[in-house]
Amino acid sequence: MRESLHDKSAAVSPSQPQTLPSPNLRNRLPLVYFMTIVVCFVATLYAATQSGLLHQIAAPDVTPTLYAMTATGDLMAIRATDGKIRWQTMVSPTPTTIDAVDGLVITVADATLAAYRATDGSLRWQTTTLPDGQPLVLESTPLYANGTLFGIARDGQGSSAFAIDAFTGEMHWHAPLTGQGNFYLNLIGASLVLAQKSNLATSVSTTTARLYLYSLDMTTGITRWSVLLDNAGTLQATVSINALIVAIPSMLMAYDLDTGTLKWSRNDEVSYLGSGIVIGTTFTILVKTAAPAFYLASYNSLDGTTRFNQPVDTTTSATLVAIDNHALGLVYDGVVQVFDITLGTPLWNQVGILPTPAGTGAALQIGDGRVVAVTASTAIDLASVTGRVLWSLPLALHQNSEPPLVDVRSGSDYLAAGADLVAVRAADGALQWRLVLPAPVVTDIQMSSM
Repeated sequence: MRESLHDKSAAVSPSQPQTLPSPNLRNRLPLVYFMTIVVCFVATLYAATQSGLLHQIAAPDVTPTLYAMTATGDLMAIRATDGKIRWQTMVSPTPTTIDAVDGLVITVADATLAAYRATDGSLRWQTTTLPDGQPLVLESTPLYANGTLFGIARDGQGSSAFAIDAFTGEMHWHAPLTGQGNFYLNLIGASLVLAQKSNLATSVSTTTARLYLYSLDMTTGITRWSVLLDNAGTLQATVSINALIVAIPSMLMAYDLDTGTLKWSRNDEVSYLGSGIVIGTTFTILVKTAAPAFYLASYNSLDGTTRFNQPVDTTTSATLVAIDNHALGLVYDGVVQVFDITLGTPLWNQVGILPTPAGTGAALQIGDGRVVAVTASTAIDLASVTGRVLWSLPLALHQNSEPPLVDVRSGSDYLAAGADLVAVRAADGALQWRLVLPAPVVTDIQMSSM
């Protein structure tokens, strides 16, 4: 009869002595196990910290924080509730652009892309070169998505697109491009969509303008499709629901985002100004005729058919902005004029809100249903539906020749000019706090939770 495996393992020969742990060893075993667990935990924690994983999964500090970059290159974190400086660090002797994302503050200056910890301002990583050894000269401020920075850099042969891990600085991919300069860059779905213009020398004395359109896979940088256009002129571009709409001085063109095929085009013998505004399926752009005269032209972004043409009063170029899903704002010569997005009919206008010439010592931010105008002396909040002044606040900012900066939020407005950083309660215009910074000019402000 066969013995079962259980029977064999259970059988003990009397001639085989049993070895038992000593009492001291038995007492020390739990401590050994505990210390092993501690060592493994510390090693795992250190590895997660070094890789950036901990910053991605740790519970965020929800304290709202302003990040300000001064003209002398100081990066500052300021508590948005009371204006207290949380930390300050020198980034560059020249101004830089900043972006606050997922516990990091990204800076671009002096051909250097860097990431600082939002909690204490310590440098996490920085890079100054591309994988081929060329200096990292950025053509545009990088875009951020899902832990990755996407951008365009100029190199010795032209330009290239790149993707960098925002937490470690590791280069994911680097894709050479053909053109150089005048970029449009956007992230759509799983693609990096970009357009660029390049002036190519065709002889000793002549050049030809070419427009390059690309769609790159965000994960690999592999080109999904590309389009080349000759004699492109000035490049402007924007993205609708399903198309990349490109505006050159005398033509509008819409390209399918998935395939790059031309969906529709218009040649109305006019000059298209700016990149236009897309709201839903409506694309609106400022147009200049040969007269000269200006009007707002609105088209169906799906097929290019005309929705409306609305004359405007400006005799110079103007800035077109979206107020909300129902209205567009046009800013020119100290005037703010608002139009219905569906019919193009004027809703209201305010004359003299900004000094003339427009943009001199003044700033305007429109969005989220609000219109906020700021000069060195006054901040004004307008109702987007009627244009009525909701509140006006004397500021007496320490202003210089640069326009103020405005960061409009749902609860507060943050205004920067000269050495002043001011928080105003959006509901009624009450001054919350004022901080006089050590450097003379604030060049950029961003806000996020740490």
